[in-house]
Amino acid sequence: MPRLALRGSLTRVRPKLASPALQSPPAVAGAGTSPFPGAKSPIASLGRILYAEDDLEAHPLWSLTLTRAGYSVKLEEDGLRAWDSLRSGEFDMLVTDNDMPGMTGLELAAKARLEGMRLPIILASGSIHLLDVADYGWLDFATLLKKPFSPDRLIEAVAKALCSSSGESRGAGVPALA
Repeated sequence: MPRLALRGSLTRVRPKLASPALQSPPAVAGAGTSPFPGAKSPIASLGRILYAEDDLEAHPLWSLTLTRAGYSVKLEEDGLRAWDSLRSGEFDMLVTDNDMPGMTGLELAAKARLEGMRLPIILASGSIHLLDVADYGWLDFATLLKKPFSPDRLIEAVAKALCSSSGESRGAGVPALA
């Protein structure tokens, strides 16, 4: 490798590679896959998340947060679209707001459970405090996130839920509000 002397010391210089793609650092295992239907990425993700949220201004924040943490994310803006996506069976987790047009997050979670879907579900909503959580224990939420919450709190909840889910029930009842 060529050497270049600077102020009496030897420094190695890497030759410039012809292709810009070859100059990029190698892909890190666990980085997110493409959120676009039909697109395949050679990089594995930590999990595929369907995020149902009707606040379109929040989409970029949650998408970027989860993608940078290594997850593949698909966002839907209402409960009906989220249900259509969820039925594809290609997701490892559902994160859903409750107050959405078309179908609430509770209705979405109920449909998923009634269809036998065992994926972890996080209910992330500002109206969680209005719920009598004892009535919803059968939905087996991984956790409840009360809005507003930080990106770090979301990543922590997602990671914990995915780690503790192994296709079996995570326990009886609904966890305490986060």
